This record gives sequence, C-alpha cells and structure tokens, in this order.
Amino acid sequence: MSLNGARGVPTSWSETVIQVPVPSGATTGPVTVTAQAGGVSNGVDFSVLPPIAFEAGAAVVGEPDGETTIRVRRFPERMPAGSTVTFSYEGSATPGSDYRLGSLDTPAGANRVSATLQVLDDSDVEGNEEVEIVAVVRDLLGGSRSFRLKILLVDDDAPALRLSTHPVPVLWEGNRGLEVAVTVPNGKELAADTPVTFTFGGTAERGSDYEMAETVTLPAGRRLVRTRLELIDDAHYELHETLVLQATAPGYLASPEVWVSIHDDDATPLTLTVDRLNLSEAAGERTATYTVSVAEGEESATDSKINVSARGTARL
Repeated sequence: MSLNGARGVPTSWSETVIQVPVPSGATTGPVTVTAQAGGVSNGVDFSVLPPIAFEAGAAVVGEPDGETTIRVRRFPERMPAGSTVTFSYEGSATPGSDYRLGSLDTPAGANRVSATLQVLDDSDVEGNEEVEIVAVVRDLLGGSRSFRLKILLVDDDAPALRLSTHPVPVLWEGNRGLEVAVTVPNGKELAADTPVTFTFGGTAERGSDYEMAETVTLPAGRRLVRTRLELIDDAHYELHETLVLQATAPGYLASPEVWVSIHDDDATPLTLTVDRLNLSEAAGERTATYTVSVAEGEESATDSKINVSARGTARL
C-alpha cells in the first residue's frame, strides 16, 4: 500500500479493512493498494489533518487591565491544499463585554499568528469567568480536528453583603423583635468561617432600647446566617425612634443600610397643679391658676392638645 507514493506498512487487515500508519511526509493524495497477484486498486484520496499549537503568555488574567498574548502555530509549515482553520469562542465570559481579542486569522503564506486578549474592566460582581478558544481544522474530505485553549478571567469587584429583616422593620415596644439575616450574594458558599460585624446608628440606643449581637459568624460551606434583634420594654415615655443597621465582613462590600422604626407604647404622664385650692366669693377671690406639666426629660417635640374635664357641684 502506498499513500501519495510513500510506502505504508499495514498493521492489521481483514476482508474489508486495512489499517496502516501514514508514512512521514505523506499528508494528502491518492491511496494505492497493490495485491500480490499484481492487481492495483486506486481508492479515494486521503488527507492528514495537521495539528494546531496554542500558546498563551498567561493562562490567568484579571481586571482591571489584564492582558495576555495568544499565539497560534500551524504544523507543518505548509497546510494541505484545501484545508481550513476556523476559530470560535466558548466559556462563561462574553466577548465584547468581558474581554476583547484580536483576529487569529492567519495571513496567506504564513503558518503562525498572534493576537492580544484584553480583559475589559467593569463594576459588575460576576465572579471569575473563563474563555475557551476553539480551533477546528477541516480538509476537503470532510475530516476535522479540534484544539482548545482556556484562559481564566479574574473579577476584581467585591460583592456586597445582603441584609434583610423579618417581619417588616416597623416595631412597637411591646413586640418580640425581629429576625436579621445576612446573605452572601451570587449563591457562593464560603470556604472558611467569616466574621460579620454589625454597625448601629439612629436615635435608638443599643442596650437600653434593644439588644442585638454585634458580631456573628458565617460558617464555612454556608451563605446565610441569622440573628435576632429584641426590643427592651420599659415604662419610660419616649418619642418614636429609629435604628439603622449595616453589616460588614472581610472581602465584601458593606451591605446597604436597613432602617428599623421603633414606636413607643408608653403614655406621657401629666401633672396638674393649682395655685389655690379654695376661693372665697365674699373675699373677692374669683380666679385660680392651674398648670399641666410633664416630667423633666419628657418634653414633647410637637404641639400637643390637652383636654381638661371637671366634676363637682359647681357648674361651668
């Protein structure tokens, strides 16, 4: 058997199939089979698809301005007549929004080309993504061979924690409180225990108006942790107060603020005083002055209407 004139040595054969390695230097051409009796049979042409060598200056690049050079080399120096190489791009990264890559089309007469892959910076929290360059070599006979190169694109945008409450964060002093949940976004479980710290703002005071842990731990392998905020009930009249919660953790942006409104359920005690308890009509004592007051520190922030009622035998 000869392949384009180069002698090939069969390694196995049957009545219908002969297997023979392609001799060195034979890439395409006719297959000729010569029987012992001297008969010659010319079959279809054969074609050996040449390999493609991929090479990247760096297999891992990241935001904000990472880039790497992609080099493609075709073997042998001359491609078989009619063979083509096409490129496609796969993976989770999106061309045009996550990266930009120059053309890998090889100029006529050349067997190698290089292009720059540039990472495009953004503020989206995406996590690391991958681009896979796929080269497919095809011949005139319909055969094909594919080659792949993977590049990892590293995201530099830190995700923000999510802070939520249940039920709705509007509470009355006698209520049981509410549940506070901290969630890691994007469904990613933590590789190690991570401390979460809460900051407290607003007019309500921790320790006198409410109780809540200052730090909780997000366990490894989890993406959610819960804690509770409990109100402190007292008999002290207070104006409605607010609590502003925020959560922080290493490697994450602080969560958006959550506002909790706390309404007081204690009535303001009033004190009524009169400058004289007895009036004498004969003595010309015609008026008495009464004063309504609240205790020091209980001053109202807004105007209040006070209703006064009277009882007794005297008539108004």
